[in-house]
Amino acid sequence: GVLGEPARLPTGGMVNEAWLIGDAHVLRIVRIPGCDDEAAREAAVMPLVTEAGIRAPRLVGADPEGQPRPYTIYERARGTLLGYVDDDPARYTPAYREIGRQIAALGEISVPAEVRARLHRGKRGDPVDSLVKALAKDLITHDEASELRIWIERTRPLLGRCRRRVLIHQDIHPWNVFVDPATRDLSAIIDGGDAAFGDPAFEFASMPLSALPAMLEGYQAAGGR
Repeated sequence: GVLGEPARLPTGGMVNEAWLIGDAHVLRIVRIPGCDDEAAREAAVMPLVTEAGIRAPRLVGADPEGQPRPYTIYERARGTLLGYVDDDPARYTPAYREIGRQIAALGEISVPAEVRARLHRGKRGDPVDSLVKALAKDLITHDEASELRIWIERTRPLLGRCRRRVLIHQDIHPWNVFVDPATRDLSAIIDGGDAAFGDPAFEFASMPLSALPAMLEGYQAAGGR
């Protein structure tokens, strides 16, 4: 029942290819067989998210068992992906503060057992392991790895322990966040395929460091713990 001409979008993420259907809807097709469960996870969790008032596109259709590939259909998010804004990212403090509020609100959603069974377990592990993997894949140089390892060891004694696991997006980064260039506020957070039940601290892990003070301010102002 979704009408409009289809047009392939230039970017759809690592897992999905994306198509614009008319002007109002986006079709996301899982293109990596090992990630078929992402459509089922989104179909289960995204209605809870939008019902709670989270700034996210509304899911209007899904077939997690679809052939030849699973898919989801969303109302189109408006604005510009933060990763592509032609402006100084430091000017988007309103968006960062609102992202923090959205993270806090996500953590207050009551997740039924059948939905929780679809979610990832929150990430754990030693950051040095990620460093070793990045080095092995030539994503960073040996000098960069050495500098980062110093930072890891300096911060390790300051780390607390997670005492509360909640619903988290787990993939908030500049290419999953739509902003309004006119107001520099948050329009929508997209892509719930990595949704998990875990430590809300991970929600801050993939945004630029310059965004974190405002994100944390918004999170705490909204009652985030």
